[in-house]
Amino acid sequence: MDVSVIIVSYNSKQYIEKTLNSLYKQTNGLDFEVFVVDNGSLDGTVEMIKQEFQQVKILETGQNSGFAKANNIAIRMSEAKYVFLLNPDTVLIENSIKKFYDFMEDYSSENIGCCGGLLLNEDMSAQISYGIFPSLLSMTVLDSGASVPFKNQLRKILYSFRNKYKFGKDGKKYKKVDYVCGADMFIRKDILDNAGLFDEDFFLYFEEMELCYRMKRKGYKSVIFSETKIIHSGSSAGEASMFKFREFKKSELIYFEKCCGRFIRNLVKIFYLIKYTLNFGFENNYLEKIRIIYGL
Repeated sequence: MDVSVIIVSYNSKQYIEKTLNSLYKQTNGLDFEVFVVDNGSLDGTVEMIKQEFQQVKILETGQNSGFAKANNIAIRMSEAKYVFLLNPDTVLIENSIKKFYDFMEDYSSENIGCCGGLLLNEDMSAQISYGIFPSLLSMTVLDSGASVPFKNQLRKILYSFRNKYKFGKDGKKYKKVDYVCGADMFIRKDILDNAGLFDEDFFLYFEEMELCYRMKRKGYKSVIFSETKIIHSGSSAGEASMFKFREFKKSELIYFEKCCGRFIRNLVKIFYLIKYTLNFGFENNYLEKIRIIYGL
């Protein structure tokens, strides 16, 4: 088996049908299988897939077990050379999986562990496809909400390398990045066996950053491959804003502790306490946000 495509679904019926249709329409020239790991959907997702896509291997968790744990279930079952993690709100517009496969085979000597394509919004405009590892500096500059001197200039410096696609200067079709966004991650299976699977302490958000960080420490590159594009609506979470805030901040603190140490994690918590206190009266759900940050 060349590639195992893994899609984690949670109440994604309105999106995943388009995803699967595009996947089977566009993909050819290699041996692949598709896993859909369903996290207890109640919107008829599983029933629709069983009826319309009988070739899909459906794994039902019976509950919302999160992104990391659900992906790991299918990764452990895969016997393919590569796994391709794909969001249920994406649409393939070309033979992206074959392009990823050929790229990774052609550049097998470059020690590339993970690659992703260029993500597009539904109007075909560019979307952020990768990023820099979070740091206390980037948080202070980008998330303070304050009028930090030269803030706009510092913002441009911190984000310039991920927002400007400068491929091909050395004849290569890829760009080394810190991490690839979790919407489309094409990963060598043997590298996951070496570096480890997703950390299941993460429920949602930051799990792809931590995995890419771990792979980097093992000596593997994460890259963006410029020769393929994928549409991503960015709507697969499907939850209210405070749910997203809670899960984002919980995962952010887990990331900082695992990748930067407990001392830095505590500084991050102090930063948020100061930020929300200074913005008291202007910050919605002030007390609830403090409770989330401090686990109260």
